[in-house]
Amino acid sequence: LDFAEMAVHPRVQFAAIAPFLAEKMRFQTGVDIPVARGFGFHVLDQGATYFPRRHEEVLVWKNSNECADNQEHFDALLERAIERARSENDAAPNLRFVHLRPLRAMGDSSYKTISSFRAVILVPYEVLLMTFYELYHVAIPLFLPSIEFSSFFYYRGPVTYPHCGMVLDPTDISQRASPDLEELRR
Repeated sequence: LDFAEMAVHPRVQFAAIAPFLAEKMRFQTGVDIPVARGFGFHVLDQGATYFPRRHEEVLVWKNSNECADNQEHFDALLERAIERARSENDAAPNLRFVHLRPLRAMGDSSYKTISSFRAVILVPYEVLLMTFYELYHVAIPLFLPSIEFSSFFYYRGPVTYPHCGMVLDPTDISQRASPDLEELRR
């Protein structure tokens, strides 16, 4: 069976975790898929709960494994933000930013470890990430970029485009937007 046949089969049920993905599947296959937001219960079942033990460390969950082309610039931006905070407030914490990739390389990227950080800076590389729901339900403080800043990082993952270099030009996006997609954004 192909996807379209499976989607209408009485013993098969699909659900998308976001309206964007449901619309993408409808556009590509002609099949309407219901949306069921993610909850991250599987993370809670692993015993992960927010209990910060790394008070001076903030985890940076920036990108997929293949998209590290702008990490140096991003790290410099974080350092400037911390320097500015320290110059304006003597009581500002002395934070250190730790990226997810080295944790994974050391085999220490469980949700229990992740929930031990003071906070997570989550920079989505896709328009939908299960990671957001997982971290949200662990109750770890999350910092996300503004919509304007996010445009430098979105559309770099496997759901939207297969490779990092394939980023839509903002004028291209506005020319392709349909009224249906505009309504999904609200």
